[in-house]
Amino acid sequence: MISYDAASTILTVKFPSNSQGGTVEVFRNGTKVAGVTANSGTTFSCRLCEYGTGNYNVIVSNGNTVIDSKNFTVR
Repeated sequence: MISYDAASTILTVKFPSNSQGGTVEVFRNGTKVAGVTANSGTTFSCRLCEYGTGNYNVIVSNGNTVIDSKNFTVR
């Protein structure tokens, strides 16, 4: 669901067409820098370097349930 290309710093979150969709939240060093609500079958992407270097935590949730989460470092 969550993929990240370190060379381009592009984060991509794909919601399967059979999912209920959900919310994507991106945190940099503990501060929320991006967030979006997406429907099933959609894709959210952003370039993390636009927010600066640091430690990123990406959380995908549906309601109060975390579907996926990953951590990345942008240097």
